[in-house]
Amino acid sequence: LFWWINSTLWKGFKTLFNPEDLADLEPEFTSDVLSARFLKFWTVANKKAPYALLWVCARTLWSESLKTIFPKALMAGFMSTQPYMTKTVVHYAGADYVPGEVVGGLVAAAVFVYTGIAITTALGEYFMSRQMVMVRTVLLTSIFAKLFELDRESLKRSNAVTLSSADVNNIMMSVLSFHRMWQNGLLVI
Repeated sequence: LFWWINSTLWKGFKTLFNPEDLADLEPEFTSDVLSARFLKFWTVANKKAPYALLWVCARTLWSESLKTIFPKALMAGFMSTQPYMTKTVVHYAGADYVPGEVVGGLVAAAVFVYTGIAITTALGEYFMSRQMVMVRTVLLTSIFAKLFELDRESLKRSNAVTLSSADVNNIMMSVLSFHRMWQNGLLVI
């Protein structure tokens, strides 16, 4: 699923990169597009409300969340079939005679389930990585835009630049944890 990067890796292996050698970002990844979407919600948000930033980020990137949720929910479905498939295989493994159709069916089921797990895992991680990059872009662009508005004295007293990178990384890990939490909840059900 990630064949798009192979040509870039191969070119980097053979030669030195120049900025013009890299492909352009997709438009939805640019800070201009993401900041405009974020600011549309941030300007009308009640900034004193609890979790205001969380809700604004969620509204800004809701479509990316949906793209992540679908393959992860499918993956949970594929993973939940594993115990039944294993139980059936164990049942037939102890039998004296197993018809060829049953063996073929079990092999086909295993191929279907494990291929489904592989594909949905790759898609889920891909869309989750996209969402995390977009969260990082939105937050860092907003932080640095605010920093440019501050005067020098405020900047001297502030550790905003140092803390912003660590905080944004923590928020990105929260996105990862959120998706893993609801997906594991599906598996428990």
